[in-house]
Amino acid sequence: MNESNVQVITIDDFITDEECDRLIELGGKQGDGRSADVGKMKCDGTFKEKTSKTRTSHNAWCTEECYKDDLVQNVLERIAQLTGIPDQNSEYLQLLKYETGQFYRAHHDYIEADKNRQ
Repeated sequence: MNESNVQVITIDDFITDEECDRLIELGGKQGDGRSADVGKMKCDGTFKEKTSKTRTSHNAWCTEECYKDDLVQNVLERIAQLTGIPDQNSEYLQLLKYETGQFYRAHHDYIEADKNRQ
């Protein structure tokens, strides 16, 4: 992917300050580990993680308490309405934290074992 061809769309005020603060709070509770890529397949069919060379962020997945939160559900519904994709057909919301100097570079998100998923 040529980075000069990347298109970004911004939507001002898509989430409220209250929703943003809540997502940051819940992301902190979930724990934020260093972003990882999918590594080699283990004998049980799951995959090892390997430290990402294209992303230096920390991330947390919005599961459990975060996912069930009323404010988060409002955000997820808004995302579903915007994209036309029901929430149950999406992965959990990923919350990323970048410190000064960290980066996100173009990379492929393809997992062979997931090729038949919706």
